[in-house]
Amino acid sequence: MALVDGAHERGLKVILDVVYNHLGYGMENDPEFSHWLRSGESCGGSNPVTMCLAGLPDFQTELPEVRKYLFEANIGLAERVKLDGFRLDTVKHLSHDFWQEHRGEVDRRLGKDFLLLGEVWDADRFVARDYFANDEMDALFDFSFRDRVIKLVSGVYDAAKFGRYLSKRHDVAEGYFLAPFLSNHDMPMLLSMFGGDTQSLAMAATIMMTIEGPPVIPYGEEIGRRGGVWPDNREVMAWGERDILPGAGLARNEELRQVFMDLIALRKERASLRGGEFEVIYSDENVLIYGRGEDALVAINRSDRLVTLSLEDIPVESLWSLVFSSVGREAGEIAVLPARSAQIFFNTFATYDD
Repeated sequence: MALVDGAHERGLKVILDVVYNHLGYGMENDPEFSHWLRSGESCGGSNPVTMCLAGLPDFQTELPEVRKYLFEANIGLAERVKLDGFRLDTVKHLSHDFWQEHRGEVDRRLGKDFLLLGEVWDADRFVARDYFANDEMDALFDFSFRDRVIKLVSGVYDAAKFGRYLSKRHDVAEGYFLAPFLSNHDMPMLLSMFGGDTQSLAMAATIMMTIEGPPVIPYGEEIGRRGGVWPDNREVMAWGERDILPGAGLARNEELRQVFMDLIALRKERASLRGGEFEVIYSDENVLIYGRGEDALVAINRSDRLVTLSLEDIPVESLWSLVFSSVGREAGEIAVLPARSAQIFFNTFATYDD
């Protein structure tokens, strides 16, 4: 409780990672739980609800007594220590009626402001519909974003195609969200996918921090953690010179951390970066410029060379000021885009040509 209270005093909210679907290996032999679990031959094959994911003993969540126990263990804890939300694991491996009953208990005991952020592997705006239709989740992790930003930065997608994707990615019911992310603990870190190229990671992070939906940053991505395939993707947090075990003495990329801090500050400062209207202003094979509301522009150049555009190609009026560049430029123009860069421009009064 002291942890939650301390976080709240510092203006932080605390979201608990909750797993309703399964227990750890060997728990099927625990007499306290064995009669509630599927394991071995009792697993339900390919059925996502009754299967034993990765061979883990699976809760029979169709049983009322199992639901009662799980709800009290997690919702009861949140009620006692004043948590602010749940990050819900393996959502598609539980039934929709489970999640609808869960939502009812959450609303009744914790209130409607309690966040439910669900992990449905490979989720996008289409998958999200079934979970938002009956108010089962407030948000889902947007797996489609990670997939497409990798394709953009690595050259598989051209920038124009990526712009068309961004214009539609958040077409979900009002009041619900897709949460973009670059990495999580079940997959290689994006920095590993990019071969340690922090410039590519900074470009991807800039896009993530300037689109709709709450961005999610896993531990250590901001300081250059580059774990590859399992188990390296769960390597410890690096703490540099701070005497915090087990990551004491492990190097941190403080320049990259500053990039993330700057992006977070800009997103907090400018509401249009969080939820303003999205409009593609210019796009071609390597360049994407998009507007957020009327006071923010984001310019991406994923090519390996500086690109100079004609101002006639960019239908914006008035003056724009560079407030962020992923490659560290202190001044810049919308029409002059450094190689492998993402830039953010602000303007107090801006109009767009029809």
